[in-house]
Amino acid sequence: NGRYAVIGGSMIYKLFENDISTWFVTVHKNKANHVDTWLDKQLYENRTSKRCLHIYEDEDIPVKMYY
Repeated sequence: NGRYAVIGGSMIYKLFENDISTWFVTVHKNKANHVDTWLDKQLYENRTSKRCLHIYEDEDIPVKMYY
């Protein structure tokens, strides 16, 4: 059992959602321009209900680890 990173769009995350044990989630506080892909809301809510560790935050972008 190795360690892998899954970097995707929403379809890639859904494909591997049952295999991912740790999620690093970045949420932009401001409106993003020219964005064409979003993480599925239900998938996001299912993952972010886990334990959370606050990794980093500046004035615009928090990064959290869910495990």
